Amino acid sequence: MIKKSIIALLFVVGLLGSLKAETIKIYGYATSFKSRTISLEVYDDYFTFIYKKIAESTVSGADGSFMMEVNIETTVEAFLKIGQHTGIIYLSPNTKEYHVIFSEENSKAQFLKPIYVDVTFLDLPETDINELILHFNEKLDEVLYPSKDYERDFSHILDSTFNKRVDSFRLELPQMYKHINNAYFYNYMRYSLASLELLSNTSVFKSKLMVFNQHLELEPVLYYHDMYMRLFHQFFDGELKSLSREKRSNLMYFINEGNYTKALEAIEILYTKRIDLRELVLIKSLTEAYVNNECEKTGIVSILNAIAETSRFEHNKTIAKNTLHTLTRLDVGQKAPSFRFQTEQGEIKSISDFKGKYVYINFVAAWCSECLTELQAIKGIQERYGDMVEFVTIFVDEDLHRFKRYITSNTFKWHVAHFNYNYELLSLYNVKTLPTYYLIDEDGNLLQSPALKPIPKGNSASVDFTFFNIKKSIKK
Repeated sequence: MIKKSIIALLFVVGLLGSLKAETIKIYGYATSFKSRTISLEVYDDYFTFIYKKIAESTVSGADGSFMMEVNIETTVEAFLKIGQHTGIIYLSPNTKEYHVIFSEENSKAQFLKPIYVDVTFLDLPETDINELILHFNEKLDEVLYPSKDYERDFSHILDSTFNKRVDSFRLELPQMYKHINNAYFYNYMRYSLASLELLSNTSVFKSKLMVFNQHLELEPVLYYHDMYMRLFHQFFDGELKSLSREKRSNLMYFINEGNYTKALEAIEILYTKRIDLRELVLIKSLTEAYVNNECEKTGIVSILNAIAETSRFEHNKTIAKNTLHTLTRLDVGQKAPSFRFQTEQGEIKSISDFKGKYVYINFVAAWCSECLTELQAIKGIQERYGDMVEFVTIFVDEDLHRFKRYITSNTFKWHVAHFNYNYELLSLYNVKTLPTYYLIDEDGNLLQSPALKPIPKGNSASVDFTFFNIKKSIKK
């Protein structure tokens, strides 16, 4: 394996980057998306992967061009997004202008799954971070897949020649990039190869020990470096389950109690006593426990609150706060995310307008047969309970013409709207499958999340049963 001195060389070269904010301009073409909004976004953190918009423009003109400006202080991974279509671009203060072509992916994607498209760069300097990463990845691919006989997976990673090829590649890197002075790039190479080390050793414990000692133990946490954070998640994935039964039982007891101090002590992660790393692994473990219903949610919330409020590490505070929001924002009892929509009659409505009445929201599409069947069922329910419940149907069709055709051929007595390509709304309500339903109470809080459907399925009752009981209690 690579010697520590070479790793140190890769890390130390060019450590000092620009800390002065620079204005970066992006000129581009997205000819398949004329009149659509294109946004430039970054991750607010690499735990929740919440997007934060930093610039926005409109694809305009006969040539489908766009332009945007953004101020950055250091190199960041960013995303050009048009609806589901997402292209990756690294922004560096050292490159003042980017000229790009935003391609359209021809393959059909699953609903609401990102469609990753190529971002083609025009006249990019060889020293730009994008060019460097592309070059490095191409060279690494030649090492990983030296012939067509190798499939593009990791099934061959334990063959007898793999480690030798990778070691030889590592030794070539200082000479290959000797004129490059870019800390982000050197760390990109370093942590990309470290991820391979976790996979390429027959002894899991030995490989983890080596990777931790060489890449994590004494180095600062690179919160906004994509490859460092990928290695972190790969290294500590499932840490809660890896504990012995006794230690896991103790940890879960402290989590259920909401005892941050004891839980931090009990999260006996491999090899380290560093509080910043232990907190991060605790946040990761709490997230897994919350999603898998392995611990009391009140205890998990209490500990995340403690980290968000009292941690000595500002980035850990932010991650804990974002994690808490992501996990609990759609829990029953939480305030329902408000949003505005325009009905087919041209009225502008907001969920907050319906305070004092129950609100039944459903997200559907004209191409979804199950959605259309259940819309017919809603008609009868709306007739029975429309006096106390506002019904809101949001169509999420990419094909606006298909939506229009369906709407004009059907009659609805409740609020119907197109989502107007507002993907932030779909993210707010975690819409990943169709149809999706939510029920909001009279005070604007989530009553059922997700809500029962209009047609009973399996052992689940229909939402009709819920409305019947609500109406019955009102009459009393």
